[in-house]
Amino acid sequence: MSDSSGATGTNNIDIRQLPIVPGPDDGRASFTERPQQLDRRSATESMAEAAARPLDFDPASRAQFIRRSVQSIQNMIEMDAMQPEIFAAHETFANQYPELFKKLLAGEDITQLNSMLHMLDQMASGSLSQHQASMIIGTRLAERYLPHQFRPSQQGGRGHR
Repeated sequence: MSDSSGATGTNNIDIRQLPIVPGPDDGRASFTERPQQLDRRSATESMAEAAARPLDFDPASRAQFIRRSVQSIQNMIEMDAMQPEIFAAHETFANQYPELFKKLLAGEDITQLNSMLHMLDQMASGSLSQHQASMIIGTRLAERYLPHQFRPSQQGGRGHR
């Protein structure tokens, strides 16, 4: 039985107001009577926190490691080295960057990598924070892969034209 507010049963709980949470064991959604607390920080506060977060890696050494590994892998491919030999010589790189390693072995285009390495260089010099570099790369990827109506606008919101 339901009244005009959508309440059901005798305890007058409107199930439309209850959050959906995963069920106990089966992963299905279920309802709970107790809404979860949400962190209501603003986007500006979250962005400021991300921008101030210290790096947990050295961008200069990471960029150098990637450049040297890519060049060495490309040289080995040109010398007709077999994949197991390339993997053995670059196991750390292959494990840390498996998709990039696969792209190199397949001879796929890696031009976007240069842009990302440039961002690491700018982070190392202090001219960009990790957050700023992430925003730039994210914007470029959105411009390349998202349909026009879903791309961020110049003002920082969604682009609706």
